[in-house]
Amino acid sequence: MLNPMLDVIETASIIRAADINGVVEIGGGSPKNFYLQTQPTLHQILMDRSKGGHDYFLQLTTDAPHWGRLSGATPGEALSWRKLKDAFINNVVVYSCASITSPLIAEYVLVRSKTRRHGRLFTRLDEISEALRSAATQCRSRQAEC
Repeated sequence: MLNPMLDVIETASIIRAADINGVVEIGGGSPKNFYLQTQPTLHQILMDRSKGGHDYFLQLTTDAPHWGRLSGATPGEALSWRKLKDAFINNVVVYSCASITSPLIAEYVLVRSKTRRHGRLFTRLDEISEALRSAATQCRSRQAEC
């Protein structure tokens, strides 16, 4: 059973609990906005100022904004909603066929990246979701930003 409201809270909880976070987007449309919307959900709706935008953004797409595609949703537009921390640093849009670029980028990451400890935030989903709910309740009760 799909529950979009729970998805919003859980996704925002994962973002809030992460030290740094990023977006790798293949294509665009509704899934793009759904994930990027976690940042405005935190700071506009839940009044949680702990993040202030995703740290990294990579989009692979054949759409171009000058033809009205991508709904004008470039990194610069995402910055205006605080979906990204910066419109120019650690953000790139690759205008190419994702069936070509995504395997190349994945291989590059596998070859060049050092092994790191996994955060395993998904296994702590109940705990971090409750922490988000608790923080939002405290902010609401004080009627202040947190």
